[in-house]
Amino acid sequence: MASKRSRKSEGLSPLLVRLIEAAEHSAEDAGGRDIRGASKALQEFGQLAEWALPIHGVFVANNENVSTTVERVAKQPLDWEGARREVREALEAVESFTQRDPI
Repeated sequence: MASKRSRKSEGLSPLLVRLIEAAEHSAEDAGGRDIRGASKALQEFGQLAEWALPIHGVFVANNENVSTTVERVAKQPLDWEGARREVREALEAVESFTQRDPI
């Protein structure tokens, strides 16, 4: 039985839709990490690419609308703040900058 495509996934590549569906059905990845926000993030990034790429091309980091959307998705579904906190804590464990820089 074929799965029903949601209106939100219309226009996205079939591979991306399959990744979104797979992420929706799993709470964690093979390493046991929480990926509950991944399906929403993939869907939102796919929708962003759908309108941004034809207008702005691939390199759009300086476009305010695109960067705002990327930051919002990273903060909410992907827990960007939690990831940044973990990186800061890991870097603080290495005392000198000369050791920290290569990390």
